[in-house]
Order: sequence, then structure tokens, then C-alpha cells
Amino acid sequence: MLEVIPLLDSWNPDFLAILSALFIAVARVFYTSGLAKVTPALSNFILALISTAIALLVYQSEGGLEKWPLEGLLWVISVGVLGTFFGRFMLMVSIKLLGMARSAVMAQTVLIWSAVPAVVFLGERMTFSIAAGTIGIMCGSILLVLDKGEAKKNFPLRYYLVPLVMTLSFSFAHMSVKRGLLIIPSPAFGMLSASMTAIFFTTGLLFLTDGVKWKTLEKRPLLAICFGSVLNGFASITLWGAMKYGDLVRVVPLNRLSVLLVIFFSWLFFRKQELINRRIVFGGILAVAGAVGIISGR
Repeated sequence: MLEVIPLLDSWNPDFLAILSALFIAVARVFYTSGLAKVTPALSNFILALISTAIALLVYQSEGGLEKWPLEGLLWVISVGVLGTFFGRFMLMVSIKLLGMARSAVMAQTVLIWSAVPAVVFLGERMTFSIAAGTIGIMCGSILLVLDKGEAKKNFPLRYYLVPLVMTLSFSFAHMSVKRGLLIIPSPAFGMLSASMTAIFFTTGLLFLTDGVKWKTLEKRPLLAICFGSVLNGFASITLWGAMKYGDLVRVVPLNRLSVLLVIFFSWLFFRKQELINRRIVFGGILAVAGAVGIISGR
């Protein structure tokens, strides 16, 4: 663990963003097998606990911080509220109201909503190649998650406010990460503060719902959620590192390559042959081309 901080300091932020996407994708494989038996509320609680533990270990390896400026602390705490807790909660509500496919399609628009505050409030530079690459990744990801059967269903227009609020919440959480790191330049401290904030809210949500029925929990699904949460914790610390050293207009789109990687690992581990068709191939090519455009563009 002592080597984590030098690695985060020395590695390219684009690479860290893609590495985070890889961790997210493998974590989804474990979540797929675990969420059938473990409730989303308990899964989020476990994720918050494990993320806090990982962040604490990395933070201790840094030697800690002498000062925690209040402004920086408030920014990173807001990440826990907006992203780690509220954004994920709204994602679950969106899936319940609109289904997985439509929620996933709407989630891809976070690339646009994250770019706007990054340019307007943070003064980041949006070049043509980055803009084209972002659109490529967004369109490619939409093709990857599109479900023709679900697309035929009709839903009340007000239902679409839920994923809209979700994407706005995540986009402002991204800006809060960057703001916080400009004041307190410690990805581990930021992740630790956000995760501890999420524990507070997820604990409340856990007991406001059905609580935990320990006697009915199966060991294998619970272990799958724990392994997935460890990988998700690694994804978070690498993403925080990427956001410290890189621009949001580059890091956020590259991190969304996790959608493509989820498809690949679903095929690799679950042998879902029906996933691979012309739409998936074209969406994958678009996403990869978009990533190349962002990495090569300055």
C-alpha cells in the first residue's frame, strides 16, 4: 500500500481513468452474481464501508495531512452526498421506473453535463478532438446498452426527470471532486471523506427500508458483493487520482469506457454470445475511436 501514492503521482491521468474503468467493469461481474440475493441498500452500505477502509489505508500511507481547510472539506463531503449516495440512489429509482436499458442510456449523458461545469466553472479547455471523442464514447456507449425490446415501452414523461436529476448529481459531484482536490490535494483524503459521508446516509437508508435479514443471506452472493466492492474501491482511488492530475473533460469520458469493458467481461465470464452483434461491434468501435481522439487531442 505504501507504493500507491507514488504510482498515482507518476502515472498518466488518462491511463488512471481507463484503469478505473477496468476495475469498474470487473466489479460489475461480481455485482451481477451478487445482487440477485443481496439488496441494493445493503450492497451500497458494504461498498461504502470497504471504500472507507481502502481510502483510510491509502491516506495513512501518505502520512496524513496537517491541515484540512473547511472549504476543501465541504467540497469532498458534497461528493459523498451528490455522487456516492444520492446519485446511486437515483440510479436505482431510475432502473425501477424505466428499466436498466433506458437508465443506462440516460446515464451516458453525464459526459455532456460534466463537461459544461468543467469548462464554465473550472476553466478547462474543450478542443475539437476532445469534443468529438466525447461524442464518440457517448454514442458508442448508448449503442452498447440499447435494448430494442425495452425501447418499445411507453413511460410517463415525468419518469425521465429521475435519470436527468441523477446525471446532474453525478456531474456536479465530478466538479466537487476537482474543486476539493484543488484545495486539499489528497485523493485518499477526498475519497475517505466522501465514503464516510456515504456510510452515514446508506446506514439510514438501510434501516429505513427492510433492514438486514442476516439469517436469509447466502454466503456466496455476499462474498461476490464484497469482492466487487473491493474492486470498486480501487476504481474510486484511481479515478480520484486521475481527476487530481487530469481535466474532467478528458477523465470522465475515458472512465465511461467501463460500459464497453462490462460487455466484454460479460461475454468472457458468462459466455453471453447473444451480446455480440453488429450494433455492439459498431458501438465498441465508436467508443474506442472516441477514446483515441481524447488521448491524442490536446
